[in-house]
Amino acid sequence: VTAAGSGEVTLACGTCYTYDIEAGATTTIGGLNIIGKLLVPTNHKGILVTPYVFIQGELEMSDTNPISKDNLSMKIVLVDGGDKMFTPADSNAGVTGTPFNTGTRAFLVAGGRLNIRGWDGDNSAS
Repeated sequence: VTAAGSGEVTLACGTCYTYDIEAGATTTIGGLNIIGKLLVPTNHKGILVTPYVFIQGELEMSDTNPISKDNLSMKIVLVDGGDKMFTPADSNAGVTGTPFNTGTRAFLVAGGRLNIRGWDGDNSAS
């Protein structure tokens, strides 16, 4: 991710990547296109700033701690980067209606899987 600078990060099909940016760091990129798999380590704390996220593969992240103002987990901040065209990868390339304009600040799951697990403890009032 850091090697991309302000450019788009594309994670290739058939490969699993680990989000290994320093905990607590804020990282800004020009877009994220996940065709393979991106695993954010359990309980990772950090901020990813990007104009869009396209998930054609898999994004997995989780936190086993109670989420509170004092314990914030991984955060994805979508910023205005102008309209963005989405073109599907590989087996979905050429599907009717593509490419298409996603608009600004897109978080698009297109044939992929989004697997986010938060704290699953007891939230009942005491």
